[in-house]
Amino acid sequence: MLIVGESINATLSQVKAAVLNRDAVFIRNLAQKQVDCGAEILDLNAGTGSGDEGEDLVWLVETVQNVVQAPLMLDSSNLDALSAALKICTKKVMVNSVSGEPGRLEILPLLQEYKCAVVALCMGEGGIPKTSADRVKIAHHLYHRLTAAGVAGADIYFDPLILSVCTDIEAGTTAMDTVARIKAELPGARTIAAVSNVSFGLPLRKLLNRTFLSMMVRVGLDACIIDARDKALLSVLCAGEALTGHDKYCSKYTRSFRTGMLEG
Repeated sequence: MLIVGESINATLSQVKAAVLNRDAVFIRNLAQKQVDCGAEILDLNAGTGSGDEGEDLVWLVETVQNVVQAPLMLDSSNLDALSAALKICTKKVMVNSVSGEPGRLEILPLLQEYKCAVVALCMGEGGIPKTSADRVKIAHHLYHRLTAAGVAGADIYFDPLILSVCTDIEAGTTAMDTVARIKAELPGARTIAAVSNVSFGLPLRKLLNRTFLSMMVRVGLDACIIDARDKALLSVLCAGEALTGHDKYCSKYTRSFRTGMLEG
């Protein structure tokens, strides 16, 4: 499973302060730490709410690219900010996100120009559908719109939109069913999820996140947006892949053990 490090997010107070104060050391250390812990892509969110998102996102890209080689996920719906940041990215980018909501596909020209991968949210005009069937319908619509615009199927990562089980007891099973159906009905397309949403509002969130991630491995989730510094979470992911046939000969599991990446 592809691991996207979620920690460079300006909605978090420390990161927001670092962005506004141009604290490059803090951002570089955070980027390097995530990569050292196993992140393969780094999510960058520059939405401080009080700065210039375009300038802030460009600064984040420049700062992070100077210290790590990992590809980037640009987490923004601001077309001007995305356009400015994409111009300076040195590797293929994943853009987060498009959806079936009005106006959210205006980003298509940028995706075409820069050959980006993209996160596609399974939601439309009415918000997040209650059922997996309705979420998959939106996935079909987005798949056809995106591929018609030249985006490769393998570059489309559908987000089933995980809600908290605190407010919707079926949230976990709905997300898992959505992933399974997308994998079955849209061969070649991929799936991604922000796993920690499932535990919002509940105690011992890390316990719920770890358990849920292992369940998502079983239904074939391709990528996860997580705190890559959570060694126990990554250990559960690694073990889950070994136990569900996603890690041939358990090679990743044994390699991770030898390099001290796992904890029991």
